[in-house]
Amino acid sequence: MAAVLIAAPWVSAGGTGKKKFRGLLGKNSKKVIHKDGKTLLWAGGDRNDPEKAQWYDYTGSPIPAAELQFGIGKDRIKSIDDPLFVKPNDPRLMKIGPSPYRRGEKVNTPDDINVIGYVVDGEARAYPAALLDHHELVNDRIKGKPITVGW
Repeated sequence: MAAVLIAAPWVSAGGTGKKKFRGLLGKNSKKVIHKDGKTLLWAGGDRNDPEKAQWYDYTGSPIPAAELQFGIGKDRIKSIDDPLFVKPNDPRLMKIGPSPYRRGEKVNTPDDINVIGYVVDGEARAYPAALLDHHELVNDRIKGKPITVGW
């Protein structure tokens, strides 16, 4: 639940009582181009070099491109694809450190570590929130079934 509060991108718009979203692309963004009747969104690479840039076709979307929040580009955050699990009392857990988004968080024992938990047929996994703050996705298998944990 803490992630919902910490990651909330809404901010007050200068005391007007209205709220606006941080990081909107806006009408004149270089991350949106209109070419050959298509609307293209920048997805990574060098926007000024068509050979190095990656673009997504956004043509026909019901949401105007100017109202989208900008991002860092496609595949810029590495997922954890081969997770290593340890016992709750393993000292390596304490090396994860606090989240950069919750600077006041004090982690003195493994019991203080915030996790996202998942259980399938009695087999449990715990994914530390501070680690997910850096990777955002874990691709795992539980009881032979593939799962993805997103943060």
